[in-house]
Amino acid sequence: MPNKHTCSGDTESNKESTVSPDKLYSTQEVAKILGVSPDTLYCWKCNGTYDLPVKKVGRLNKYRHADIMDFLNSRTVNKYNNKEL
Repeated sequence: MPNKHTCSGDTESNKESTVSPDKLYSTQEVAKILGVSPDTLYCWKCNGTYDLPVKKVGRLNKYRHADIMDFLNSRTVNKYNNKEL
């Protein structure tokens, strides 16, 4: 009978908390993550306001996890960037 116990050094538990960069999110999920409405995301896409890549899956817009993280990281402001040390 196989042993189901995993050691603390195993990566099985780490895999569950790691999100694949290719995971796709719906417009509603991304709107919630970014704190905007789905209509705002639609406007950004149509107007080219922000460069947040959108994948078409059938008739649905989907967003890759890696693209969302890149979008957030590119807009993160460090309050110390403009101060001289």
